[in-house]
Amino acid sequence: MTYQLGKLPWVAVVLAVSFSIYGALKKELHLNPFSSITLETLLMMPFAVPYIGMLMASPESHFTLATPDLALLLMGTGVVTAVPLVLFSYGANLLPLNVLGFFQYLSPTINLLLGIFFFHETFGLAQISALGFVWAAIVLFTVAESLRGR
Repeated sequence: MTYQLGKLPWVAVVLAVSFSIYGALKKELHLNPFSSITLETLLMMPFAVPYIGMLMASPESHFTLATPDLALLLMGTGVVTAVPLVLFSYGANLLPLNVLGFFQYLSPTINLLLGIFFFHETFGLAQISALGFVWAAIVLFTVAESLRGR
């Protein structure tokens, strides 16, 4: 797919590397999931508060024009975001890192299947071959891990 694109997909690489580092840090720190989410929120606050202030000052702000129902829904997005992160923290503390890494391939694969079958995205030879390489690597890794475990 990189060949077809003609350049390295930097966004995809940065996302993959950053989420791998995030998962490894979650695993190594062994923090309580609620403490870890609180710490992450506090670390992001210096960036988020000015950004929210800038958004509220703009004429297109959704909070200033929001009905109470819409404002509650917008605030509820925090809960919808926090619940999977807390569950991921619990999982990161309980699972071995190789299992955690394996499960992180399921979400993009489910998104791919949704894109193909629900949103009717194009899925050509380049995408099939890339997916084949990814899943061949996963199978190879799984077989190697199971042989090493014996």
